[in-house]
Amino acid sequence: MTTTEITGAEEVVWDLSDLYSGGDDPRIEQDVATTETAAAAFRERYYGRVAELSAADLREAIEERERIESTFTRAIYYAHLRFSTDMNDSPRGALVARLTEIRRSSMTLHRDRFYREGDVTWWHFSGRPMGVGDWHAHGTRSLGLLVGEWLILLQSGDAAPCTLPPGGPFVPTIDSTRDDGTPASSRPLPGGTTITLPTGALLLLRRDVPPAQ
Repeated sequence: MTTTEITGAEEVVWDLSDLYSGGDDPRIEQDVATTETAAAAFRERYYGRVAELSAADLREAIEERERIESTFTRAIYYAHLRFSTDMNDSPRGALVARLTEIRRSSMTLHRDRFYREGDVTWWHFSGRPMGVGDWHAHGTRSLGLLVGEWLILLQSGDAAPCTLPPGGPFVPTIDSTRDDGTPASSRPLPGGTTITLPTGALLLLRRDVPPAQ
């Protein structure tokens, strides 16, 4: 007898149209091919030569790596979010597996170490870092991730308030609920501000970090 586990996420649907139109969108393959070609060229150009680069060349290398990863990240985030809503769908799982293998096999596309404590903060919408117990709380439909200058907020349930981390200000950059992904307002939000995320929203905010004195 087959048993179906009820997870509480059966009705969750992400609005991913800002990324791709569907799993068969030809732009996915185009982005993957572009990434693989660019990553190979990047390795050929820079591997073993970082210590020899001038400041200008190093900046160029960093910016190029960011462009490469940005293209691939769009594809792999799309695949993971799409698969998370139907983990019994084999084609969705196959796309995740293929993109994950590409990232694993490319030195340009994966970190050479795990994040250390302090590199990443998992953020609870109530306005605090997440604790161990939060990961096991039933009915949780929201999640925040603060990494570097980026704050990613995901809301799969009904519209809910979220208190931003301290610091900032945070500038809304991407809003998945908008037709073109452009937030309704790009007004900087001070740390500690409480905002409301609509159902099925992915909001990307960039934290403005003051330059060092």
